[in-house]
Amino acid sequence: MTRRAECLNLDETTLGDVFKQAGYRTGYFGKWHSGSAYPYHPNGRGFDEFKGFCCGHWGHYFDSTLEHNGEEFKSEGYITDYFAEAATDFIGEESGEPFLCYLSFNVPHSPFQVPDKWFDRVKDREIAQRHRDPGDEDIDTTKSVLAMCENLDWNVGWVLDGLDAAGVADNTIVLYLTDNGPNTPRWNGGMRGRKGSVDEGGVRTMFFVRWPEKIRAGLQVEQIGGAVDILPTLVDLAGIESTSDKALDGVSLQPLLLQQKVDGPDRAIYSRSPNGQNHSVRTQRFRAGGYQQGLYDMALDIGQNENVAQRYPEEHRQLLDGLHAWQVEMDALVGDEARPLPVGYREFPRTYLNA
Repeated sequence: MTRRAECLNLDETTLGDVFKQAGYRTGYFGKWHSGSAYPYHPNGRGFDEFKGFCCGHWGHYFDSTLEHNGEEFKSEGYITDYFAEAATDFIGEESGEPFLCYLSFNVPHSPFQVPDKWFDRVKDREIAQRHRDPGDEDIDTTKSVLAMCENLDWNVGWVLDGLDAAGVADNTIVLYLTDNGPNTPRWNGGMRGRKGSVDEGGVRTMFFVRWPEKIRAGLQVEQIGGAVDILPTLVDLAGIESTSDKALDGVSLQPLLLQQKVDGPDRAIYSRSPNGQNHSVRTQRFRAGGYQQGLYDMALDIGQNENVAQRYPEEHRQLLDGLHAWQVEMDALVGDEARPLPVGYREFPRTYLNA
């Protein structure tokens, strides 16, 4: 028996649960890294339709072995193309019901496999935007990542075209984001850190929202937010009720997106490294903690180059106190309890024992 830390606790309510209970068709396509055995599986977490894989890393991107609602099958072609096509087919189903489509692409995760026609587009290209320490960057890897991202961009366009074809583009909310910073040393907007770190460059990502009927094109929201805000925001935008029995850590960004308010809440967002050894806290202005254990004015110093803790000692102390309290709370929640691998459910008769 192992800790199986990737499993999302069964007493948590997911986005799929909330929208399914509100009468939505729910589909999940791509990488699911929240548990492979039912009821940790997507089909047990509110998603009626699942095509993808249930682990953090996938080793083969061409003609891959994937899973459809608990049954393995062989997909054809490049894995990113397949996930986009599966999601677009789901969107286009004529059911008369609203839908929630969660499309979780696994690229540009390693291994850096990409079709030749996409790599050929970038292999001779000069890389103008480099890592802040260029000597740490492997250019061939960076070019592979760029090729994967160009293919990803094309597939996102395919999905958006699918919304147009289904006649629902204007009244469909589209979110576009990623989960962390880059997984190799490469250009990162001058920020410190990469995937796995709790510096700005390890946890800050893009977050685009499109809703032609309601959200003004070109709107820029400067207030900080986090993935914990997605559920309360979508619940508000869709006009449905959250069915979670637990208090939500996130806040609804609806007032900012619909320009009902100019400023967001005064808040602190906390980050924890995968090994649980490093933590940081981000407010609208400052970032504290992390590997450097300093205080950085993010409004003026996006690269975290100057430690201003001595200039703002009271702010630094307050942030570290809050960070310590949060760290203690998280350590208590994580615990050391092992999780059994459940099998034998009538609604999910087959369980694959993954390595």
